[in-house]
Order: sequence, then structure tokens, then C-alpha cells
Amino acid sequence: MTTSFSQVFSLSVQAGDKAADRAVAPHYEALRGKLARHCLTHYSPVIKEFSPVLHIDGAVWRWDLWGHSDTRVQRNSGHATVDIFMPSGIWQAGSAQDIRLYMARHLRGGVESLARKISSLGIHLDRMRLLGDLDLALEDFLKPA
Repeated sequence: MTTSFSQVFSLSVQAGDKAADRAVAPHYEALRGKLARHCLTHYSPVIKEFSPVLHIDGAVWRWDLWGHSDTRVQRNSGHATVDIFMPSGIWQAGSAQDIRLYMARHLRGGVESLARKISSLGIHLDRMRLLGDLDLALEDFLKPA
């Protein structure tokens, strides 16, 4: 598993095999850069880091899930995380734009789920700013090269 840290977002990746990693790496590396560029501030006095984990199905590891699930908020450590699952059919048959659209859609949905969970725990969160900055990062990520 590899991790890249920006000030607020860290996107970890668990690829199911080398082929899955090779196919998706250019896209998750680009997304990490966009998150680092656009999500520069803390959105909560309690939550210091948003840590989504992208699981990419491959021949060795396979989750057989799609989308996002399993939001976790750790008040003591200041972390909020969500799992994002990419079936092998997305990266094997999809175009680069299909892969990016999938990642963007499920990262956005996962962060929305995290925001709801954080709020339900009574933790202050500047939800509008968080989602606004995330939308800027995703818009930049989805621009044609």
C-alpha cells in the first residue's frame, strides 16, 4: 500500500496486482496532485486528515465490491477515512476518462458520506468549503490533458 500526503488529504492505494497498479497509477498520482493543490486548509478543528483508500481489484487481491463504503472517523487521532472499491472491469475495459470518472464520482460520494458521519458525531465541519475545494480538485482532475 502506498500513501502520499498533502496537508489535509492523503489518498492510499491497495492494488490487487501489478497490472492493476500500472493501469491506475497515472490516474491516482494525478488525483493526489490535484487534492494537494486544491484542498489546502483544515475543515474541522477535530478532523485533521481525510484518508480515502482506493482498493483496485486484481488477480492477487480482489474485493468484488464497487463504489464507496466503510466510513470511519477517529476523533482521537483526527482521521476520517472511507474505502473506495474499483472492480477490475473498470481499469481493464475502461478508457482513461472512464477510470477518472469512476474515481471522481466515488471519491466525491465517499467524502459526502464522511461529512455526514462527522456531523452526526457532533464534530464541527465546514462541509461547504470541504466539498467546494474537493469539487475544484475533481474538476481539475477530469480536465482533458
